[in-house]
Amino acid sequence: MKSALVIAGLVLGVTYMMMRPSDEPPTDETMVALPRAQLWAELAKPFASMQQKAEHITTVAGKPPVRVKFTFDRKEGEMLDVQGVAAFRTVEVKAWLEDGARPGETRLKVLFKPASLGRKTGSTDLRYQLRNLLEQGDAQFIEGERVTAMFGN
Repeated sequence: MKSALVIAGLVLGVTYMMMRPSDEPPTDETMVALPRAQLWAELAKPFASMQQKAEHITTVAGKPPVRVKFTFDRKEGEMLDVQGVAAFRTVEVKAWLEDGARPGETRLKVLFKPASLGRKTGSTDLRYQLRNLLEQGDAQFIEGERVTAMFGN
């Protein structure tokens, strides 16, 4: 009986994992009083700088320090995604930009993994959380140094 419950639990777990959408929905969204092109330029600059530095600089996380492997993805004017993997820990920030209902507005959707990553700034302003994380991450991209903006100390 006990083994049947274990097997049933495994089957349910595997089924859930297989049926989950591959592109997870954003955790938060907000309207920003900026045209999409302007908001994109604001966010794309530190993102592009981090991406360029990641090609040449080895960063670390944790104690003892372990190498961080960063991957970047972007769809011009629409989506930014940065993911960092250090040993068994993965963090990710993914942002989508869409035209708002009114001219000059942009709908900003953001997925922070883990969710606490966005709250590290102490602000509830989603745009500020995202911009701050990207700018701090970019500033901390120094050979052999910790990227605490994304991984903590």
